[in-house]
Amino acid sequence: MFLLVLLLAVVVSEIHSLSPGAAYREAYNEFVFNKAPSRSLSLYDKIPRSPYLWQRGLAAYCAGDYAAAVDQFRYDKEVNGNDGEESLWLFASACKLSPSAKPQAFLSSIPITSYDPRRVIRDSVGLYRAYFENDSGSEREKLLSSFLASFTSPKDIFYADMYLGLLLSSAGSSLVSHSYFNSALATPYAKLSLDKFHARNPQGDFMVSVVDNLVQQT
Repeated sequence: MFLLVLLLAVVVSEIHSLSPGAAYREAYNEFVFNKAPSRSLSLYDKIPRSPYLWQRGLAAYCAGDYAAAVDQFRYDKEVNGNDGEESLWLFASACKLSPSAKPQAFLSSIPITSYDPRRVIRDSVGLYRAYFENDSGSEREKLLSSFLASFTSPKDIFYADMYLGLLLSSAGSSLVSHSYFNSALATPYAKLSLDKFHARNPQGDFMVSVVDNLVQQT
């Protein structure tokens, strides 16, 4: 018993004494390989606060700590306002943090015009604004259909499915959102990353792991 307590004390001591680099690697491993966003977040929290630590915001969102996610993405946007993904995740986190409020209340976090260099992200930003500024159900359906039909590459299709799922989750349609998350994971682009992650290879797309975590946590 004494030996077990001693070993636990050593493990706890090592965790608390992790260098920022080691904490980052362990946080990544917990999130990507172990699908443990809460443990990942606790490790990211051992790293000095940074507006470039977007992985912390994603871990917080997947862990259900929406206040921490809002804090991280808002901080990120202060130095990288052109990153459309930061805007979308800030919006989604704010919606989850205040579920009784209408999503339109948080549209200020999404730029009217996106200067993100990636077309799929620019179009996602435009879709979010158009969707939540439109009250017509039929018009919203047209917006979603047109958005999905405009992408052909496996990578873009993955991102389109993911951000459409995030949009619907922000709107409170969790069941429908998960069908798009699952569609995203079924793309060849996502499967390539998942195969790498299953082999403990960190070279896949972190965003694929985000969707995988979201599906696994529910």
